[in-house]
Amino acid sequence: MADVKVGAVDDNWSGVKVGGAKGIARRSRWGCEMKAWMVLTVLVLAACDPQAVVDKAVARTAESVIAPVVGSVATRCVVENGSPDELRAIAVDIGVEAGTSTVANIMEIAQRPQTAACIAQSALAG
Repeated sequence: MADVKVGAVDDNWSGVKVGGAKGIARRSRWGCEMKAWMVLTVLVLAACDPQAVVDKAVARTAESVIAPVVGSVATRCVVENGSPDELRAIAVDIGVEAGTSTVANIMEIAQRPQTAACIAQSALAG
């Protein structure tokens, strides 16, 4: 019969030695490290504000609608000065040509003093 050592701990593995070989109850260090990374990732993601993530996605979508209307220089300024609700209304026209109400919303945002100053600054810099 084979020599069975129950409860003997191996230095390289946290498991049980059975007959001098690593038994099926072993867990690798990599597995423990992977679990630690997964827990850390979940904690980091939980710290993110879900609404901020949604607002960022909407702003990126609105950029693709705004750019053909005002040009690439002014797009960033319009997005930065538009409210989340305004950007959601603009983002609805993704994939199609901006409608008249969307163009009116974009132009309204572009004519605000903060937006106009941003556009002027961007035009001088670029």
